Amino acid sequence: MAKRKSAWRKPHAVESACACGRARAGSLGVLAVNNNMQAPFSIPIRVYYEDTDSGGVVYHSNYLNFMERARTEWLRALGYEQDELLREHGVIFAVSTINLAFHKPARFNELLAVTVALDRRGAASLTLKQQVRRADVLLASAEVRIACIDAQRFVPVAIPARVAETVTALVGAARTRDTMANNKETL
Repeated sequence: MAKRKSAWRKPHAVESACACGRARAGSLGVLAVNNNMQAPFSIPIRVYYEDTDSGGVVYHSNYLNFMERARTEWLRALGYEQDELLREHGVIFAVSTINLAFHKPARFNELLAVTVALDRRGAASLTLKQQVRRADVLLASAEVRIACIDAQRFVPVAIPARVAETVTALVGAARTRDTMANNKETL
């Protein structure tokens, strides 16, 4: 059987840069640049004892924590702090759907790379593809949909215009138009 190539590319370092090309001081992430503007973002995560079970294998729920950290750093690298979005726009991003697949185990003291790639943007949500890798070995993969919600009422609201413009540049206009054509987006 022929080996199937992954659609994911191993990110290469473009140190402290965000998608819009601005330097971003203090960013942990790495932004890879490719032709279709969907740049996988990656952060390193070291596996600590606290992340593992008694056998030294990463406990399943910790992959979700690793992915949450990567999404937070991805937003930060794009120029958006979550506390500032709350203060300035009254919105938060919350996971509305996640589909997670485990492929191989991670173990104590391994250095992992956790990636984020924007797949789609809706009026009030983002769909992300995430992976956890040890070098070239895929350990876990997920499709995560995050909803932009009003922090007071906990109802979906439009993604702030500035954020929407930034992520639209990542995902490409065609895919965004397709998603937004269905004006009755469900969360």
